[in-house]
Amino acid sequence: MKSNKGGRPAQYSHEQLLKILLQYTEDNPNKTVKLYELEEATGIKRHVWSYNMMDEINKINREIQKVNIARTGISPFPSAEQILISCKGDEKKLTAQIESLLDMVRNLSKYQDAELAAKVMQREYENKIDELECIIKEKEKKIEGLFAEINKLTIDSGNPNVRKEKGIKSNIIELTPQNIEEFKSRAERLLL
Repeated sequence: MKSNKGGRPAQYSHEQLLKILLQYTEDNPNKTVKLYELEEATGIKRHVWSYNMMDEINKINREIQKVNIARTGISPFPSAEQILISCKGDEKKLTAQIESLLDMVRNLSKYQDAELAAKVMQREYENKIDELECIIKEKEKKIEGLFAEINKLTIDSGNPNVRKEKGIKSNIIELTPQNIEEFKSRAERLLL
């Protein structure tokens, strides 16, 4: 809403108009917002809408147009016949129209190239994710094997005869803070 530096105070605040506009779009889904229809439906004059809410109305109309194009597949671009009729006898206007269409085609080509590049990047990321998932599975198997070995050594260290046989110096079943810290540091070294 533009700043009011005098004159008659606004009848509707920006928030009120926005609320009314949103209600109108809910009541008329997928329909382009036209000022005269908006005035007829709400009783609020066109100049009030155009002065205060034109940006919002244009945003809504652009979104509705995108939805309609996606749904119907019909583009809002003019046909060649329509261009020739509108430019009848005016070569400069015809040149400008054709140049405008060529610019659109060039831009479309850029978007297609960008889309292709994005798909290639997506495939590369998916491959990298698969590779990393394989590495994670290998590490998990290694961790499971190490824990199985640690558990076996822990159990074996409880038996004095097996300790002598395997060269284990002490019973590692006793979990003290030092043993736990030593176990953590060994496990970290083994994982790297």
